[in-house]
Amino acid sequence: MTYYKIKTLVLESEAEGWRYNDKRGVYVYKGDVGVSIVNLHPDDTCRNEYSKPWVQRFDPKAYRLDFEIRYHGCFVDEFCMVLVDSGGAILPMPQGDTMDVSRDDYHLCQIVDHNNNMTEYFERAGLVLGPNERP
Repeated sequence: MTYYKIKTLVLESEAEGWRYNDKRGVYVYKGDVGVSIVNLHPDDTCRNEYSKPWVQRFDPKAYRLDFEIRYHGCFVDEFCMVLVDSGGAILPMPQGDTMDVSRDDYHLCQIVDHNNNMTEYFERAGLVLGPNERP
């Protein structure tokens, strides 16, 4: 499978099409178990703090979460999210100093949002859906 086919598969998938293992921090695509999304630091030990004015709307401590899309364990792509409100929600990281979030990152966040509250927090954060693709 090509890089573009895997990216398309992930970006066109539904959040319900993924199975999440909290202990391992792994999301496996039910339609092709060779496709996975891995939280590189599922525990609290290696998380990097994330500090931007918009996270102050929640608990002031926020953390950057690094994810990899993998195919049969091989690296395909990476993306970052932000853990806010003492772990209450995962949000897509805005681009630069804007509040714009790419549609791709928004969709990826819907997949990794195992708390099912991203939409509510997205609005509370004041984030805005921006250009389609990530830079």
